[in-house]
Amino acid sequence: MDINKRFKSHNLTVLKTVGKGTYGNVYLCKRKDNTLTIVKEIELNIKFQDHEQDIINEINILSCLNHVNIIKFYSYYNTDNHVMISMEYASSGNLAEYMYKRSPKLLQQQEILFYYCQVLLGVDYIHSKNIIHRDLKAENILLTGKCGVVVKIGDFGISKMLARPQVARSSLRKECGWTHTPQEKADLFAHTSTVLTPNQVGDTNTETEVEAVPAQPLQISLPPFPVSEKELCKIIQGLKVKKASGYDLITMEILKELPRKAAKKTSTVIGTPYYLAPELCEGKPYDNKSDVWALGCLLYEMCTHKRAFEAETLVGLVKAITSGSVHPLDLTTYDRSMQDLVDSMLSILPDKRPTVKELMGRRVLLPTIYTIFLDAGNEDLLYLKVKEFN
Repeated sequence: MDINKRFKSHNLTVLKTVGKGTYGNVYLCKRKDNTLTIVKEIELNIKFQDHEQDIINEINILSCLNHVNIIKFYSYYNTDNHVMISMEYASSGNLAEYMYKRSPKLLQQQEILFYYCQVLLGVDYIHSKNIIHRDLKAENILLTGKCGVVVKIGDFGISKMLARPQVARSSLRKECGWTHTPQEKADLFAHTSTVLTPNQVGDTNTETEVEAVPAQPLQISLPPFPVSEKELCKIIQGLKVKKASGYDLITMEILKELPRKAAKKTSTVIGTPYYLAPELCEGKPYDNKSDVWALGCLLYEMCTHKRAFEAETLVGLVKAITSGSVHPLDLTTYDRSMQDLVDSMLSILPDKRPTVKELMGRRVLLPTIYTIFLDAGNEDLLYLKVKEFN
């Protein structure tokens, strides 16, 4: 079916293509009520074993999130072997673009806190839902509202739930003509007490609680590099992990293979390499503290317009990250408390990093957190705050 016909069948008009990936494209569309939406269209590919589950995972996560600082999920559609995910459109670009426009001039501390505290509120909500974002970076912090004063966290394509509520699997399989295996049926009822119907997933006016029966948090242990998990498993199979320079490092055979593999598939990744936490680089189990590390990298970047960790090679980047050493902030521009924040989040040991909730209670952040929380995404009130430091 022609793309325009496929979209029109769901009352969507394609305005332009805003991104392209391995399995599909992202479009800016107009809805029937003339509002704008971003639609991620994914072509179903049964040749890849995990492809369906990746789509279900993203729909699961998006459909159970409802927060002013997170991109809103509208609906999903299945047409002509394609899945279309309709989401909120952020009209003012992203934080990376915002910083680029201001460079080389450094952002004021209050300006940084204004945007950063909105990010923290969004991530705290995500973590309260037992979800790890896994790809927090400036490009995924979207801006919208009056003059871009409202922050929206986007791109949950590689996010991970710490419990297993496979709530959308039944509806997606049914609409696509697939059937459950007996084991999948057993898993579905074993891990969920509430199953979303297609209408419930797509209806933004229906509040459906996604609940999982009590279970132990998953111990996720995945290789850290920007390549699909499936590809990495193939590469790593049969090879041993050896000790090098005081930390676990994937053998050189794997490292040589990664750039060629990563060039083929860049849409299914488990995190942007510059923001990866040390435990990911070492192939260890990780939890939401890996998001805290990424938040530390983000704050450092906002204060310096430079990445916290950089290297010309992947091996060099891994060594830089696992050393945990970064250049200090400019303390003639920023308070010492900003450096302390960065240092606490970029602790090599996950247990030493604060939770997001603990971060929000820090003296340097709490007043801004309190003000933004009270404004609750009201763009007019937030705009007044922006005018104070512009």
